[in-house]
Amino acid sequence: MKIIKLQIIVGLLLLIGCFKKKFENINNKAMLYSETSEDSEDEFIEANENLIEAAKEGDVKEVKEWLGQGAAVMAADENGFTSMYWAARNGHVDVIECLIAAGADKNERGYHGETPLHAAVMEGRLNVVEYLIKELEVGVDQEDQDGDTPLHWAAMEGHVDVIKYLIAAGADKNKKDCSDGTPLQWAAMGGQLNVVKYFVEDLKVDVNQRDKDGATLLHVAAVKGQLDVISYLIDTWGLSVDQQDNKGNTPLHAAVWEGQLDIAKLLVEKEAQLGIANSKDNTPLHWAALKGYIDLVKLFLDKGVDSNVKNKRNETPLDRAVAKGHNEIVEILSQKQKTEDQKNGLVI
Repeated sequence: MKIIKLQIIVGLLLLIGCFKKKFENINNKAMLYSETSEDSEDEFIEANENLIEAAKEGDVKEVKEWLGQGAAVMAADENGFTSMYWAARNGHVDVIECLIAAGADKNERGYHGETPLHAAVMEGRLNVVEYLIKELEVGVDQEDQDGDTPLHWAAMEGHVDVIKYLIAAGADKNKKDCSDGTPLQWAAMGGQLNVVKYFVEDLKVDVNQRDKDGATLLHVAAVKGQLDVISYLIDTWGLSVDQQDNKGNTPLHAAVWEGQLDIAKLLVEKEAQLGIANSKDNTPLHWAALKGYIDLVKLFLDKGVDSNVKNKRNETPLDRAVAKGHNEIVEILSQKQKTEDQKNGLVI
């Protein structure tokens, strides 16, 4: 009986040892497979990164080599930009041809919906623009996720040669983005005076256009501090310096909100009315006090603007400065108010 029990125990031990050995073999194989898989993944990532870098640099030989080593033609970098995007942006037509042959999408989209054509026009790559439109027949009015077309970007960046090519290829000169902004408005925002002139003088685009917020060319130029564009629009086309948007804001309001002192001075020189209130009865002085722009506050006070005017919340510019803790402006406006009270006999 004891012998039988001993044989059973020995058998169990041998069985356990066998299973343990098999388990170790399986585990070793799994580890080996895992390491091999990780190595392959690292190599794949490296190949993709090298492909993108080669496309950036315009190195066709390297592009072909990395594609041959298994790099994915649609692989993107950490910003979501592919080899096709970078080749288009940097002007490498030969690389684009290579990528297209390898299966790249001529209309691929980036994170914001931008296409290779968008990328090319941003940098003024006319050679790429011509190739994409003429040879690959991409749509000239492609929109990104905000409704921006290549013409919008060409206008913003001031690439006149690209703009003329796009127009000749059928681009819509009045195309609106999701905010109803047109290429002309983008040119005004970008301070591209030559482009603004081309649109209004040669293409006869409406100089009095507005976006969905009622902003005019003067508003968008004021926000971005575009002195030359504002002077041109007022002096040449007679645009009213006191145009108001849907919320009653004038170009002076727009300039003040962004702290554009030089624009404010120009608008004052062009005889802008300094006391115009918007739909909430805030004047440019209210906004200057709210935002803490000391030089703008001084400009308005020097021009005799009423510092005691109240908005719909019964706030004066002083109240707005106090609320935001702009102590120097508080002191300036308090002294101004004291002086006014003395003049009016309210202080003995």
